[in-house]
Amino acid sequence: MKFDFYLILSILCNLNEFSTSELKIILQASPSPDQILQPTPQNIRITIPRWTPSKYHSGRIADIVTDVYEKIDRALPGIYIYNSNLNPKNARSLNDLYVLVIVENSIRWYDINRRCNYSFSKPTITEEVYTHVENSFM
Repeated sequence: MKFDFYLILSILCNLNEFSTSELKIILQASPSPDQILQPTPQNIRITIPRWTPSKYHSGRIADIVTDVYEKIDRALPGIYIYNSNLNPKNARSLNDLYVLVIVENSIRWYDINRRCNYSFSKPTITEEVYTHVENSFM
Protein backbone atom coordinates (compact mmCIF):
# COMPACT_ATOMS: atom_id res chain seq x y z
CA MET A 1 0.00 0.00 0.00
CA LYS A 2 1.48 3.33 -1.05
CA PHE A 3 1.22 6.33 1.20
CA ASP A 4 1.39 9.84 -0.27
CA PHE A 5 2.49 11.84 2.74
CA TYR A 6 2.27 15.20 0.97
CA LEU A 7 -1.29 14.57 -0.22
CA ILE A 8 -2.39 13.54 3.27
CA LEU A 9 -0.65 16.56 4.82
CA SER A 10 -2.33 18.93 2.36
CA ILE A 11 -5.69 17.55 3.50
CA LEU A 12 -4.84 17.45 7.22
CA CYS A 13 -3.54 21.01 7.35
CA ASN A 14 -7.06 22.30 6.68
CA LEU A 15 -8.29 20.90 10.00
CA ASN A 16 -8.44 23.27 12.93
CA GLU A 17 -6.19 22.30 15.80
CA PHE A 18 -3.82 19.46 16.59
CA SER A 19 -2.64 18.05 19.89
CA THR A 20 1.05 17.61 20.58
CA SER A 21 0.74 13.84 20.10
CA GLU A 22 -0.97 14.34 16.71
CA LEU A 23 1.79 16.72 15.60
CA LYS A 24 4.39 14.15 16.66
CA ILE A 25 2.64 11.47 14.57
CA ILE A 26 2.76 13.75 11.52
CA LEU A 27 6.49 14.28 12.00
CA GLN A 28 7.09 10.55 12.50
CA ALA A 29 5.33 9.77 9.20
CA SER A 30 7.26 12.51 7.40
CA PRO A 31 9.91 11.63 4.82
CA SER A 32 13.48 12.52 5.70
CA PRO A 33 14.26 16.19 5.20
CA ASP A 34 15.97 17.19 1.98
CA GLN A 35 18.10 19.65 3.93
CA ILE A 36 18.68 20.77 7.50
CA LEU A 37 18.93 24.54 7.72
CA GLN A 38 19.49 27.17 10.35
CA PRO A 39 16.32 29.26 10.77
CA THR A 40 17.39 32.53 9.20
CA PRO A 41 15.20 34.76 7.04
CA GLN A 42 17.50 34.02 4.08
CA ASN A 43 17.14 30.25 4.51
CA ILE A 44 13.39 30.50 4.95
CA ARG A 45 13.18 32.51 1.73
CA ILE A 46 15.27 29.88 -0.10
CA THR A 47 12.67 27.24 0.80
CA ILE A 48 9.95 29.26 -0.98
CA PRO A 49 10.98 29.02 -4.64
CA ARG A 50 7.84 30.64 -6.06
CA TRP A 51 5.49 33.22 -4.62
CA THR A 52 2.94 34.87 -6.89
CA PRO A 53 1.95 38.54 -6.77
CA SER A 54 -1.68 37.40 -6.80
CA LYS A 55 -4.19 38.98 -4.46
CA TYR A 56 -5.07 35.42 -3.37
CA HIS A 57 -1.78 34.70 -1.59
CA SER A 58 -1.39 34.47 2.19
CA GLY A 59 0.52 37.76 2.26
CA ARG A 60 3.53 39.51 0.80
CA ILE A 61 6.59 37.28 0.67
CA ALA A 62 8.52 39.50 3.10
CA ASP A 63 5.65 39.26 5.59
CA ILE A 64 5.46 35.49 5.19
CA VAL A 65 9.20 35.08 5.80
CA THR A 66 8.93 37.26 8.92
CA ASP A 67 5.90 35.33 10.16
CA VAL A 68 7.60 31.95 9.67
CA TYR A 69 10.80 33.21 11.31
CA GLU A 70 8.89 34.50 14.36
CA LYS A 71 6.95 31.24 14.75
CA ILE A 72 10.18 29.24 14.57
CA ASP A 73 11.97 31.62 16.95
CA ARG A 74 9.16 31.39 19.50
CA ALA A 75 8.71 27.64 18.88
CA LEU A 76 4.94 28.07 18.62
CA PRO A 77 3.56 24.52 18.27
CA GLY A 78 1.06 23.90 15.50
CA ILE A 79 0.49 23.59 11.78
CA TYR A 80 0.62 26.78 9.73
CA ILE A 81 -0.30 26.97 6.05
CA TYR A 82 0.81 29.47 3.43
CA ASN A 83 -0.67 29.71 -0.06
CA SER A 84 0.96 31.51 -2.95
CA ASN A 85 -2.24 31.75 -5.03
CA LEU A 86 -5.34 30.15 -3.53
CA ASN A 87 -7.78 31.54 -6.08
CA PRO A 88 -11.36 30.57 -5.08
CA LYS A 89 -12.68 31.64 -8.50
CA ASN A 90 -10.31 29.43 -10.48
CA ALA A 91 -9.51 26.05 -8.92
CA ARG A 92 -7.06 25.32 -11.75
CA SER A 93 -4.86 28.32 -10.96
CA LEU A 94 -1.37 27.40 -9.85
CA ASN A 95 -1.04 27.54 -6.07
CA ASP A 96 2.09 26.63 -4.15
CA LEU A 97 1.13 25.29 -0.74
CA TYR A 98 3.71 25.49 2.04
CA VAL A 99 3.17 23.99 5.49
CA LEU A 100 5.09 24.72 8.68
CA VAL A 101 4.87 22.13 11.48
CA ILE A 102 6.32 22.91 14.88
CA VAL A 103 6.22 20.54 17.84
CA GLU A 104 8.59 20.67 20.80
CA ASN A 105 12.12 20.80 19.33
CA SER A 106 11.15 19.73 15.81
CA ILE A 107 10.51 22.24 13.05
CA ARG A 108 9.60 21.15 9.52
CA TRP A 109 8.81 23.17 6.43
CA TYR A 110 6.97 21.32 3.65
CA ASP A 111 6.72 22.35 0.02
CA ILE A 112 3.67 20.31 -0.95
CA ASN A 113 3.79 20.83 -4.73
CA ARG A 114 7.47 19.90 -5.03
CA ARG A 115 7.14 17.09 -2.47
CA CYS A 116 10.13 18.15 -0.45
CA ASN A 117 10.70 19.25 3.11
CA TYR A 118 13.28 21.01 5.22
CA SER A 119 14.15 20.74 8.85
CA PHE A 120 15.09 23.88 10.73
CA SER A 121 17.37 23.34 13.68
CA LYS A 122 18.32 25.97 16.16
CA PRO A 123 21.93 25.81 17.32
CA THR A 124 22.38 24.75 20.90
CA ILE A 125 23.98 27.14 23.37
CA THR A 126 27.22 25.20 23.06
CA GLU A 127 27.24 25.56 19.26
CA GLU A 128 26.50 29.29 19.51
CA VAL A 129 29.30 29.84 22.04
CA TYR A 130 31.73 27.70 20.02
CA THR A 131 30.96 29.59 16.81
CA HIS A 132 31.31 32.94 18.57
CA VAL A 133 34.63 31.94 20.15
CA GLU A 134 35.89 30.44 16.89
CA ASN A 135 34.97 33.58 14.92
CA SER A 136 36.58 35.90 17.47
CA PHE A 137 39.98 34.29 16.83
CA MET A 138 39.79 34.61 13.05
